[in-house]
Amino acid sequence: MNYDTNAEDIQQDMLDNMPSKYAKSVGFWLWDILKSIALEFKNVFDAINDVGSKLLPENLESDELDVYVNGWSDITRKNATYATGVVTVTGTGTIYKGAKFENKRGVVYYATAVTEVADNADIEIVCADIGSIGNTESETIIKIPKTIKGIKSVTNKKAITNGADEETDERLLARFYESQRSKAGAGNKDNYVAWAKSVEGVGSAKCISCWAGENTVKVVIVANDGSNADDELVDAVQKLIDPNKNGDGIGLAPIGAVCTVVKANEKLINISCDIDYIGEIGTVIANITESINSYIKSIALTGKSLNYGKVGDLIYHTDGVTGYENLRLNDTTENVTCNENEIFVISKLNIT
Repeated sequence: MNYDTNAEDIQQDMLDNMPSKYAKSVGFWLWDILKSIALEFKNVFDAINDVGSKLLPENLESDELDVYVNGWSDITRKNATYATGVVTVTGTGTIYKGAKFENKRGVVYYATAVTEVADNADIEIVCADIGSIGNTESETIIKIPKTIKGIKSVTNKKAITNGADEETDERLLARFYESQRSKAGAGNKDNYVAWAKSVEGVGSAKCISCWAGENTVKVVIVANDGSNADDELVDAVQKLIDPNKNGDGIGLAPIGAVCTVVKANEKLINISCDIDYIGEIGTVIANITESINSYIKSIALTGKSLNYGKVGDLIYHTDGVTGYENLRLNDTTENVTCNENEIFVISKLNIT
């Protein structure tokens, strides 16, 4: 039986199987009865198709996928997290808990504690909105929406990170499949990658075997948003896999396997370009920076080159840009290469 057939085809099949002595045309009792039966059969077939499709996890979404993955593994969907970091304020006054700061895109951040400021001070902040929206580059939080008595200026010397959106169905399913593949051997490369990516905040991981001799393993990680991992995230993964870094088997790594967890090596990129633009130059440059950084983070730990043509295309299609010339990546017009243990980081962006 074809479960994808429609009610009309089901009815016609039944009519064709009835003896010819019965009238089968529209308006006769047999046609009407079989029409009703065909509709019910169609409902049953639809239900069968629905149940059948859910036997495969790639056909599931949201809560149904969570139930399936949780039932077949110890994997759970990663929750969204708030971006956090530090801003530096200048002036003399008091920063109260909840004081607002804002970046160039209008994203709001709150001070997490009361701080007395004499000349300048570092203030810990958290984004008002959960998710990756709060991640922002250095020197972008420059606004104080509501005047704070005695405080003259604010900036973030380092990028604000750790903001992550809730794990997508696609990423959850990919981690589930990774965990199933890794069950083939205790302590194989897939195991180490799956273990690292199970930690909240880890986006990608690479496993390098025998990097410092026999029975040594290095795991390189980057954060959810493609930026480099911070020390706290590295420590969290290390504690899960091999907390004492001696292969004693206390963590997930098998006895004898000495695992070292590290952040990626950073390959610095200097980008220069002349542009024609409309609007506010500061906004245009911020948009270019965001666009290029999104591309850079998408190729983290893949070993892919930073493509010269791709960067040019991103600049050209940035809001406010009407044309560009003299694009240089590290003073060349060539692609910039890296290895699988490196991530690109913009060191200098000179847009004129």
